Amino acid sequence: MHHMTKLSNTKNIVFLSIMVLPIFLFGQQNAPIDTLPKTLEVVEIAATRLTLTAIKAPLAVTVLDKKRLQTATQQLSPYEVLASIPGVFALNPDNFSQDLRISIRGFGARAAFGIRGIRLFTDGLPEGTPDGQADVDNLDMGIIRQMEVLRGAASSLYGNAAGGVIYMLTENPTARKPLFEGQLSRGSFGFQRYQMKMGQKFNKFLYFINASSNYTEGYRAQSQMKNSIFNAKMAYAFKPNTQLTLLANYGNSPIANDPGGLTAQQIRDNPRQAGAPNLLFETGETVEQGRVGATFETKINAKHQLNARTFYTFRTLLNRLPVATNGYGDLKRNYYGLGVNYQFNQKIKTMSYRLKLGLDVENQADTRQRFSYLKETKTDGTIKYNQDKLVLNQLETFRSTGIYALQDLQINKKWLVSLGVRYDDLQLKAVDNYLVDGNQSGNRQFSKINPMAGVTYEYGKNASVYANYSSTFESPTLNELSNNPDNSGGFNPILQPQQAKSFEIGTKGRFSTKNAVYTEGSFSELKTSLRETKQKNSDLKGVYTEESSQSQNEGYFDVAMFWIETENDLVPYQIAGQTGKTYFRNAGKTVRKGLEIGFSYPLAEHFMFHYTHTFSDFKYATYSVNTTVFDGKTLPAIPQSNAQIELRYAQIDGLFASAQCRFVGPLFANDANTVSADAYSLLNLKLGHIFNLKNCQIEPFLGINNVTNTNYVANILINAQNDRYFEPSSLRYYFGGFKFRIK
Repeated sequence: MHHMTKLSNTKNIVFLSIMVLPIFLFGQQNAPIDTLPKTLEVVEIAATRLTLTAIKAPLAVTVLDKKRLQTATQQLSPYEVLASIPGVFALNPDNFSQDLRISIRGFGARAAFGIRGIRLFTDGLPEGTPDGQADVDNLDMGIIRQMEVLRGAASSLYGNAAGGVIYMLTENPTARKPLFEGQLSRGSFGFQRYQMKMGQKFNKFLYFINASSNYTEGYRAQSQMKNSIFNAKMAYAFKPNTQLTLLANYGNSPIANDPGGLTAQQIRDNPRQAGAPNLLFETGETVEQGRVGATFETKINAKHQLNARTFYTFRTLLNRLPVATNGYGDLKRNYYGLGVNYQFNQKIKTMSYRLKLGLDVENQADTRQRFSYLKETKTDGTIKYNQDKLVLNQLETFRSTGIYALQDLQINKKWLVSLGVRYDDLQLKAVDNYLVDGNQSGNRQFSKINPMAGVTYEYGKNASVYANYSSTFESPTLNELSNNPDNSGGFNPILQPQQAKSFEIGTKGRFSTKNAVYTEGSFSELKTSLRETKQKNSDLKGVYTEESSQSQNEGYFDVAMFWIETENDLVPYQIAGQTGKTYFRNAGKTVRKGLEIGFSYPLAEHFMFHYTHTFSDFKYATYSVNTTVFDGKTLPAIPQSNAQIELRYAQIDGLFASAQCRFVGPLFANDANTVSADAYSLLNLKLGHIFNLKNCQIEPFLGINNVTNTNYVANILINAQNDRYFEPSSLRYYFGGFKFRIK
């Protein structure tokens, strides 16, 4: 970690990877011809609300399937698969107290904890709150069968905090036999994972149950994590095309410790140490969260259909920060909402028109208490801090009402025009119940209209070019507003929503080659190997079942260029003497320009080559703090260059393996760009085998992350105090296990 680091090694590798692409495209003409089925069914994207295939959608979108998400992975968070998606960058995979930080085109990079600027959904229900904060501590990646990542502005679809969308669907059993599957995983630094799945599908009814337990000591001191997650799903078809689905989720994390940030010198001395304040205050969190919800869908006839959802979520959080004042937090959250939409479909000669009208209403109520610590000297002479004095007690509410209209017109086989608009009204209120320092109750109100326009032209059977314009906005979260720099109650009165305008053009498609290849999952991330089709002779028309993967000989490409201008960027900072506590202020304006490249190519039978590269030129256009001007400086915590090359081998029922090389450029740690983390390269390997026995299937696997034992930074604490900007990642890491499934 130092001032700006040279990128010579990374640039050379990336340059070579670009140079060899034409060889893959044109140098394989004499490869053996595949005699197996040639194509896979294309998946329709649910994240766009008006469902479209990835080729037709005038947006940048990537789809990952079950094999890609679950095969030989630890399944602790989405971090393991996000590097394969251009335009997406993730930090902080090892700190389960602060949670995974995901950014899409820079949105979300500023998060003090959790996920900001991106909407997350599981089976149609939101993982995040209406104020724009999301956590993945109750998300079990071991049951996700499809992940759709919509890259770019989406406020016309989902309103507040929509710099991108991650839309996940969980597994469903088939009608053939009852499902029973288990998995055991172990790894370095005390990693343990146990999982069980069971379910069955009947004619009109299905159920699915999953439970998992996860534990790790962590690479660093004060980084232990333990949690348990439970999921249940039931679906019933009252008649064809009419279905009710009930969903339940519960997560309990009694231990999620926070080792905190280190200076560059501390990492050189001992990267496994925790920050001294974090050890002193035993920082971390204890979380319990539960959710119940329901979705209903009915297709009245060919022209009319109706969908609805409702849910209730509770969350309790005890949080210990490394500061004596306001350092202990107790949060109790109740969050509920409903959504309903109506869709109209009409054929007009050779044209096809669709209109969707919808309403989303969500309400969040947080009872937030904060306490100062009492210093206590123990008998052995060490210092112990315990919760003592109440300093803040307020009820914070956030009510969101959104109305949207989406429509598209398929003019002919080649041209599609999409239009959308959404109005959001946000009502925020703080009721001060700690009146010792006066009544500091208050309220804020924000409203915004966000339009979107896009057009797609299909210039080939499986290829298109598209363009879109849209706007977004992100309000401050309740936590960001309640963190007043003067330590008073109520809301920060000067913090304003962030707004953005986005322009994008791109091209994407699939192409055939003469190379035979088995994909072992969604190597082509524009489609899925699950081939989800509606179960024949079943009334459960809305519930999809899984078919075995197919052979195919198609590659894919995905290129997107964008220009985004933001105003009032929400920028994190810390105050001297309060290391570990983050406040926010507004920057004037930023300009973000980027290029995203995704490419897959079948090299030979059973082999698939993948390549992704993201170029990000994100700079402050106008931004100053007091007399310091940051105009022209690069936004911190986002690499200007980020790439991944992967070679995968897989047989239908047999050996599978992968080698993954990842390259990340330097990461600035502050707005002034005077401190940065070094560029780094990583090599990860996986190996496994599927054994089909008489009554069961067994799948042992082994993985090695960071094979070359590279020292690198896993997280950046933006504008941190006392030079504690960095959280180091683990060195070489082994994990393995086996999965078994009753046939």
